[in-house]
Amino acid sequence: MLACFAQGMRVDTGRKLFAGVRIDGRMREQLDKCPQRDRVYFESEDGRFLQVLRSGKDSFIGKVLEPATEARNIDDIRRNVWSLLQKICPGRRDEGEIKLFALDADEPTMIRPGSMPVRDPYSSDDDDDFR
Repeated sequence: MLACFAQGMRVDTGRKLFAGVRIDGRMREQLDKCPQRDRVYFESEDGRFLQVLRSGKDSFIGKVLEPATEARNIDDIRRNVWSLLQKICPGRRDEGEIKLFALDADEPTMIRPGSMPVRDPYSSDDDDDFR
């Protein structure tokens, strides 16, 4: 008989994952200044490359993974996300910035091309923008 050690936890086999990074002030500026030819890497409607998603007041850029993505593919996905980020936002400091997030059960909130949220540069929010 199996014992249940994690009370109240369950496996959700239908939930998508997201491999990406939080968009900080520096990255937001780089995305805004990204040449038109490279914008396809984060503005394509089909999500073939990267997607920009919102979670509360924060925005994230990365790749949406299908439910139950095989663990052996995670390293390839990480390298792909990192490679695309280097192309559109060169100079990121650490590949370890890419994290896996569980997406909400609802469809992710995709930010439409050209509608990147603009933050007040004088706000007191901690922005981690590598000053």
